[in-house]
Amino acid sequence: MASEKFHHFLSTGSGITEVDLTLSGDNSAVIEVELNWMGSGQRHYHLVGKYKRVSSSYGWIHIEQIEEHSAKTDVPNRIETFDLGVLQMKVRYEYFRLVSSPNSEHPDDLGLMHDMGYASWNDTFDMVLMLHPSVEARALEFIEKGDIRDSAEGRLVDGETIRKLGEILLTLDKVKFASIES
Repeated sequence: MASEKFHHFLSTGSGITEVDLTLSGDNSAVIEVELNWMGSGQRHYHLVGKYKRVSSSYGWIHIEQIEEHSAKTDVPNRIETFDLGVLQMKVRYEYFRLVSSPNSEHPDDLGLMHDMGYASWNDTFDMVLMLHPSVEARALEFIEKGDIRDSAEGRLVDGETIRKLGEILLTLDKVKFASIES
């Protein structure tokens, strides 16, 4: 089976989020995330894992590795790999394939910005990615705690690392992807 590619973007006058998801014939999954928002700067994340197609419209993506790559203005080629063991559970997203549907934002979110030309996003979507509820609860719990102790090694994981890990996991929750041609 050939690779399937999906894209998501959200752009406003304050920044942009772009996400590319590739599901390959060998059941590997790669997610590339570019975040560049006013006040938090440019960040690039690379997530790698495996996916399992459960049915024609539903499946799982198990994330095995998350890396933060240096921004273009940062130290070149700097890579920070997150230790997913601190979550003490597998990182799983669920995906749902749909008939291509119009992608509209809730009026209280970005509707006015879109109508005034200050926001844009993919017009349609064919897939929704959702963080498994157990992982979401654990990520929120750890973000709230700040520093945590890794139970496997007993070392302290700082709050900033936990915040970044939680941020990237939650950024990909409920993302609407448009299928793109390979």
